This record gives sequence, structure tokens and C-alpha cells, in this order.
Amino acid sequence: MLNNDSVSNFLEKDEVFRRLHDKHEQLKKMVRMVNEGEISMDEFELGAMKKEKLSLKDKMSDMLQEHQH
Repeated sequence: MLNNDSVSNFLEKDEVFRRLHDKHEQLKKMVRMVNEGEISMDEFELGAMKKEKLSLKDKMSDMLQEHQH
């Protein structure tokens, strides 16, 4: 799983990880806004956004695991 110390350290040192993290945070914010009714979006588009967000999180987790071994 992603722990805060590893994430913070990797954010400082790895540009690819930083871009993945930034995109993940952007998608996380958009999903929250849709769920709270601040913006509207059809279910298909929301589902695609959630899948992309999960994929980014998986990639970041894989990068952290590779770095730790």
C-alpha cells in the first residue's frame, strides 16, 4: 500500500511518479465533485474516470514496491 513517507520521498525524486500522483489527485477531486453534486457527469464517464484513477494508483504502488526491493 502507499504510505505517506514513501510517497513524499518519491514525489521529490521521481518526475514520472509525480506526474502520476498529480493526475491521480486531479481525478480524485473530480470524482468527489461529481459525488457531491458540484458537477454533473454521466455514469459511463464517471466509471471511466474511476478506472483511470485506480489504474494510476496501481502504477504508483508498483513503482514504490519496485523501489523498496
